[in-house]
Amino acid sequence: LAIQLLCSPTMRRSLLCSQCARRGSVAPRHRLLSSLPAGVSPSRGASPLSVVQDAIAAGILNEDPKQMAALLKLDALASRLKDWEPPAIGPAASESGTSGGGLWGSISSVFGGGGGGGGDSGGGGTATAQSLDDVAAPLGLYMYGGVGCGKSLIMDTFFDCVDLPSEKKRRVHFHEFMLEIHKRLHEHRQANPGAGDPVPALAHDIAQSAALLCFDEFQVTDVADALVIRRLFHQLFSHGIVMVATSNRPPDDLYKNGLQRPLFVPFIGDLKQR
Repeated sequence: LAIQLLCSPTMRRSLLCSQCARRGSVAPRHRLLSSLPAGVSPSRGASPLSVVQDAIAAGILNEDPKQMAALLKLDALASRLKDWEPPAIGPAASESGTSGGGLWGSISSVFGGGGGGGGDSGGGGTATAQSLDDVAAPLGLYMYGGVGCGKSLIMDTFFDCVDLPSEKKRRVHFHEFMLEIHKRLHEHRQANPGAGDPVPALAHDIAQSAALLCFDEFQVTDVADALVIRRLFHQLFSHGIVMVATSNRPPDDLYKNGLQRPLFVPFIGDLKQR
């Protein structure tokens, strides 16, 4: 589900520390620096909506309809996650094939290398792609709007309130997450030359380590990111990962006018579905 947040004068007091001025800094494993003003102290198991309503009643925050609409959705999600048992992630499937086709063939062709288009050629998915129709995990939320509309404050409140063990939820800036992904893919290919597509194994490892992923500033500008995201997140959603993200762009504008965008477009469909 995607929901838009708009900036308005009434938000000024609710954005005392929420400007996203941390771009480029390395995020801790489970959360970023808090954007919550003094006096707003969410705790695990609390209602995100109630936390903000209490802050409004105390005069710490001003009420804003768009923020409250997003909080209603996040409050419902927090309730579902409280009673949800993340699926057991079995052993990783063995890799097969070579790096010349499929995703890596597409990446190679983008940068002028060899390798066939494989099953990822064109704008459709692979022939073996799993359907997300039967995924039983709760639906996540994608919140988008301009700088200063309260996305970080709302995300902070939700993340702290979600009743999951700290090791099963992760909060990270999306750019930092993708740097980590490329590093791990590189290490895998160095350690396993000639092995098959490493994306499924990486998705398996991520799904084993966290059930909830919260991303700040979800945006896609790089072709290598775009091609990896499409495969990686389909696998993550298939494993039952729940994603909550903030962004400056609506889903349909992600990687707009990007190189080889038809190969990325299936991700937008998966994002809307999950």
